[in-house]
Amino acid sequence: ATFSRRVADLLTDPSIEMMQKARSHADLVTLKTDPDPITKSFMELRRKSKVGQFIVPFVQTPANLFKLGAAYSPLGFARAAKLQGAERAEMIGRAVVGSGVMSLFASQVVQGNVTAGPPSDKGERDLFYAQGKQPYSILINGQWVQFRRFEPLATPLNWTVAMFDAW
Repeated sequence: ATFSRRVADLLTDPSIEMMQKARSHADLVTLKTDPDPITKSFMELRRKSKVGQFIVPFVQTPANLFKLGAAYSPLGFARAAKLQGAERAEMIGRAVVGSGVMSLFASQVVQGNVTAGPPSDKGERDLFYAQGKQPYSILINGQWVQFRRFEPLATPLNWTVAMFDAW
């Protein structure tokens, strides 16, 4: 009963710290975190260019997507080394999950159960689609399921497929 009461109290009157953490997490998952120095520099260059905003209309969201995707890959371990406490533990967790999924994906690529983009050769491309394959998909229970929108994991998964495709 005491636990239930405490949960009800926190739901109706969350602490300032809880609200700040919720906002920070919301910014992270909606790709609205503040730009880092590199992104700020790129945004400034774009702003100064007469055609920069036309050619590259969006900078911050793709940069945040890249950074979040990198956290869910072996690159996350390097980022974790620069952090402390709970932030470090969270980054290690992301890196472990993402690296594990990338490893699983790599094994599925080798077995032919993951596709990259469609072949550029017309005959190979026609065969690709005739086999029911879809670009950037994984075979699950006999169905090709596209993974390109499964962010933030789609970013390191696309890297994995691209490495095998280029190889």
